[in-house]
Amino acid sequence: MLHPATVLLSSLVLGLVIAIAFGRQADSHAPSQHHGAHHGGNGHNQEEELRQGHEHAPLPSADNVKLIIVGFRHGNRNPAQFLKNDTTHEEWAWEGASQLTNIGKRQAFSLGKFIRNRYMNLIPAEFSPSKIKAYSSSAERCQMTLQSAMAGLYRPNKGRANWNAALSWQPIPYEISDPLLRMYNVKCPHYTTSYQGISDDNVDAATKWLNKDKELTKYIAQQSGLNASLSDLADVADNIGNMKMMNVPLPNWVIRPTIPGYPPKDMYKAIMGFAEAHQVLCADDAECARMMAGMWLDQVITTLKQKKDGKLTDRAAHFYAAHTETVLSLIRLIKAKDVVDTPTSAGMIIEYTDLPAPAVRFIFHEPDPTNPDVRLAEIKELPYCSGQQWCPLETFIENIKVPAFSDWQAACKLPRCAI
Repeated sequence: MLHPATVLLSSLVLGLVIAIAFGRQADSHAPSQHHGAHHGGNGHNQEEELRQGHEHAPLPSADNVKLIIVGFRHGNRNPAQFLKNDTTHEEWAWEGASQLTNIGKRQAFSLGKFIRNRYMNLIPAEFSPSKIKAYSSSAERCQMTLQSAMAGLYRPNKGRANWNAALSWQPIPYEISDPLLRMYNVKCPHYTTSYQGISDDNVDAATKWLNKDKELTKYIAQQSGLNASLSDLADVADNIGNMKMMNVPLPNWVIRPTIPGYPPKDMYKAIMGFAEAHQVLCADDAECARMMAGMWLDQVITTLKQKKDGKLTDRAAHFYAAHTETVLSLIRLIKAKDVVDTPTSAGMIIEYTDLPAPAVRFIFHEPDPTNPDVRLAEIKELPYCSGQQWCPLETFIENIKVPAFSDWQAACKLPRCAI
């Protein structure tokens, strides 16, 4: 665990770099290299910019919302490994393996603008440590995603928070916690045990996935130079997906496949079907999901209880930047319906109200797949509150509390002498 001073310093440095980049982009509204069309023009004021971060369909009013808990996956990142014998990544993935891309920064920035637009009456324009708490995993891509979102949320164009006329940005501190948001980076024997079969492709779901079309997996492995494992096939999907997103010509073996059945089958779509394979399998496995997000779930429950009991009177929002397997696992533990996966920067917002009685509402948010500057959002039903927009807090907690834990060392079955 990093020292708080180190975390604060890193947040300041990351935020300053991000703010400078966003400031230049916001001023010019020019599309970035390899990016798709950028909506907007010169001369937009802050209110007009906020409207770019709109929801997919009109959401119910947030006037009575008293607290929000916002969780999100990191923004678009580069693959963990690149295709063999392919040098194009030296241009389109210049940031390095697994690092946040400019598209990822824009996705997160749009989330911040969406939050500002929807909850402007809840979250003051000026940062106050009593109003919000922000958390990130130790991954650089998550820290940068959080800072990008905060840069979109807090833009001091005027007033006493505007400390630099040339820079519409203010530093926002955050905490790093891997037991909370990145359990796979923590010494945790029980998590390792619960994930091992998935990682080794030995669980039934993994073997069925790989055996569904053996000729396809063999072809992708041969052409990409990677292995025919779910992990490597997911890396292939990361490469091909990012190349298409950044308008980089796809390899010939993708656009002109030589495997029987392609066409009429779509090779690009087939490759993308392997994206985040292990992470999705973990979220769909009860014990793996519990180990990945059980501590986060406990903090969600605790925060909501404290808000209800008047112990967090000033608190308006909690923010969490994490990973696919963490965010999707939390959504699975909460049992929200109709959430298949979490694209980069996607996640959930839990809205809390006490009018007329304590209750929560679940919103799923994600970036527009064709425009990283636009945020889509919609309410998702909770099965234990079927037909209700607001779920009574007591009912919500009663139906999700079992997998939650506050003592991660005990949950990991880690001997105390080893801590």
